[in-house]
Amino acid sequence: MPNDSLLEAMGFSRGRFVVQQAGLPPLVVPAWAEIERVTEDCRG
Repeated sequence: MPNDSLLEAMGFSRGRFVVQQAGLPPLVVPAWAEIERVTEDCRG
């Protein structure tokens, strides 16, 4: 959902964050400014 606080955390992160799902290896993702732009576009 566009109002998910996790999207805010990803957008304002200054390092990397990890995405984990059971049964799959962890995915380490660098923080990019585009995440915040996409979040704002989805919010309208």
